[in-house]
Amino acid sequence: TYMTAVEVKPDAALPTGLQRLPLPPSRYAVFTIAGDVTTLPPTLEKICKQWMPDCGLKLAHAPWIERYAEDFTMESKGKVEVWLPLEA
Repeated sequence: TYMTAVEVKPDAALPTGLQRLPLPPSRYAVFTIAGDVTTLPPTLEKICKQWMPDCGLKLAHAPWIERYAEDFTMESKGKVEVWLPLEA
């Protein structure tokens, strides 16, 4: 499942059809990926299959977060922050 999200206050009223996805505090590995958005999948694959095992880290069963820079467009080759949840 892929969800587009925005941070809201816990007691904020949501428009009809929208839903909350609470994110509990967690430990994350954060990566900034710059360049063409098509580099995202192979970069994440290398992080998960090579970097994490080499560091002795494992993904937690929690949502991944992608945070796009304000000036990001598909054409701009902007920056994307990827937050990968880690097991404690």
